[in-house]
Amino acid sequence: MANLLQIETEHGETVVFEVDDTEPGPVGLAPGEVIPKLDAKLEDILAGIRPAAAKVVDVFKDLGPDTCQIQFGITITAAAGAVIAKAGGSANITVTLTWAKPSS
Repeated sequence: MANLLQIETEHGETVVFEVDDTEPGPVGLAPGEVIPKLDAKLEDILAGIRPAAAKVVDVFKDLGPDTCQIQFGITITAAAGAVIAKAGGSANITVTLTWAKPSS
């Protein structure tokens, strides 16, 4: 069973995430058990990813693409907040750059 964790947004909405923590603690929920709640706001957790996204854009913008699409795999853990997920032992970032064909 997965570990569940509640994270509140800055507007007071609650989002429940399935988390992958190696820390000891309850796994899944027993009847009547409450989902643990993280004290940090979702926006604050994701703010740690923003500098990485900005740096990726900065690296490629000199190439002059018409669009730059960045895809991150994000893992949320109770201990570390949001981190860029690994895939096959390396960080999971996909960058797609496109150039429009000049009109004739």
